[in-house]
Amino acid sequence: MMSWNYRIVEHKSKTIHKIEKINRNNDDEAELLEEDFYYYQIHEVYYNNENEIEKITLDAMYPYGETVEELKKDIEMMMEAFNKPSLNMEEINKHFEKLKLRKEKG
Repeated sequence: MMSWNYRIVEHKSKTIHKIEKINRNNDDEAELLEEDFYYYQIHEVYYNNENEIEKITLDAMYPYGETVEELKKDIEMMMEAFNKPSLNMEEINKHFEKLKLRKEKG
């Protein structure tokens, strides 16, 4: 039986900065500096019977409820994610690649 919960997931992205330089000849030069930056989001994570990650939502989740009580319960479930270690999306993607290879081998 598959189970799920909300988890905090670390994402890595890149940003590019343009750095203007003026050299001795007063010629403008530009250098592009690429940097990694990290951000965090809450995702639904689904587990198989061995408690391995089986699925994860592509997009971050937002609190939802059809009533105020349902919305409150959803927020409470999201808050529980702060009591668990955060996950890393790059590592999750590596895990999925291993699962894919395992299934292909039979």
